[in-house]
Parts: sequence; C-alpha cells; structure tokens
Amino acid sequence: MSLDSKLASLASVPQKDKGAAYCDLLKQLVSSSPPSADDIGQLVRYVVSQDHVGLVVARQVLGELVKALDEDPLKANDELQKSVILSTLESIQRSVSFQEQATALRLKLADIYEAEEEWSEAAKTLMGLNFDSGRLAEDEQKLNIYVRIVRLLLEDEDSVQAETYQNRAGLLIHSTSNRELQLSYKLCQARINDYTRKFVEAAMRYHELSWVAEIDDEERLQMLSAAVTCAVLAPAGPNRSRLLASLCRDERTAQLSNYTILSKMFLEHILRPSEVKGFEESLKPH
Repeated sequence: MSLDSKLASLASVPQKDKGAAYCDLLKQLVSSSPPSADDIGQLVRYVVSQDHVGLVVARQVLGELVKALDEDPLKANDELQKSVILSTLESIQRSVSFQEQATALRLKLADIYEAEEEWSEAAKTLMGLNFDSGRLAEDEQKLNIYVRIVRLLLEDEDSVQAETYQNRAGLLIHSTSNRELQLSYKLCQARINDYTRKFVEAAMRYHELSWVAEIDDEERLQMLSAAVTCAVLAPAGPNRSRLLASLCRDERTAQLSNYTILSKMFLEHILRPSEVKGFEESLKPH
C-alpha cells in the first residue's frame, strides 16, 4: 500500500486513536530499509497541515520523530538525519505551535553540523532558535547557546557576528554559577579581543585563564602562548611593558616556542631577522 493510501485510511480513525496510529506509521517509515526522507517528510507535512489530525496528535508525532533521530537507523546516517530535520523544520517554521519540537530539531542539527566541522552552518542553525520559547526560557540556557554560537563563529574567524552574541552573553553571565560555562565565556572574550586586535586585553585574559586549574594542562600552555603572542603584538606603552614583565616572571613561559622573542622584547634586545620571521609564521591569519 502506498503512503498516500495509508494516510487516507488513517483519516477515518477515531480521534482518540489517531496519535497511536500516526506514530505507528512513523515507526514503520523509520524502520523501513532504507528509510526514506521523502516519505517521512510527507508524513510530517500531512500531520501538521491537516485539520482533522489535530494539534495534539501532530505534536505527538513530531515528538516521536525527535526521539527516533537518536535511534538506529536514523542515528547511523547523518545525511539522512539532516534531510529529515531540514524538511521537518521547513514544514513547521511558520507555525508557533511547534516551538518545542523545532528547538529540539535545531539543537540536533547543530550537533551534526558541528561534528562535521561545518562551524558556520551550526552557528546559523542555533541563531534560528526562538530564545523566548519554553525550552530556552531560563537565562542560563540562553547563555549556554550564546556562548556556543560565539565559539562556533570564531572557529570560522567571524569575529563580527561573534562579538554580537558575546555581548548578549555578557548580559546573562551573572545568571550562572556553572564554572565550565563561565570559563568558556572568558575564553571567548579573550579570543574576540585577539581577533579584534585588542591585544592588551586579550593577553591579560589569556594569561588569567592559563592559571585555571580546571583547564587541561596542554590547553593552559596554549593560552599562555597566546598571551605571549598578544603581548608582543600589543602597542608600545606602559601596559605592554607590564604585560611583558609579568609574562617573563612566569616560569612556565621558558618552555614556549615564542619565549625568545618575549624575553628579547622585554629586555629591549635586538631581534634577528630569522627570529622575527619565525614569529610571523606562527601567527594566525588575522
């Protein structure tokens, strides 16, 4: 029996049984070998657009679909998952009745894009969330998403949009006592200062984070190295002099590849061309 025929036959099912009937049909489509994104999309479009199905049943079917995305066979196929999610979002995007399901789908889609290192796509997916929906009503939940968007945008060196969302996060950072989230926010702050060439502020924040015990030792050394780089790049003046002095007093900098240029800058020794070239080659594109 075709999917059209099955949908037509379910139209006469009593309302109290429709939820189970449409969810059973969804399970059949998901468990078929292989599952068809087109068929699943057709079912979703049908249940959200037909008045006789009803809002409660439509939400029930969408809820089952969200759960099915975390189970085989959909879980095992990222491309299939993306196709199903994008099709579903297109079907419900103009309705305010499915905000909770849309939020769950966008979070799942962002996870897939991030796993594929499609940083900008993951960020755009999260930007499309309705931050006033019930699932994101708490300030800490919004803060967590904002910080994640900033981190994703910075992976693609989009510091302009990242700064916008960092500012939004800054209005909510007081709402959390989550140490990991606080540290993520501070690291994003340091990276934005770095990308926008506020090197003094970036160096100070990187150096501060390099002392945080909760951060992995290797990452702390990376932050210390970033602090040195930003201090060297900072405009001449008393602020940079204090930064260079502080970093030179930090015994850990001696093991860094950029320690030589740090110490020579602090002591005002002449740099060899090869040292300058080596430092330049270690810089990120920005």
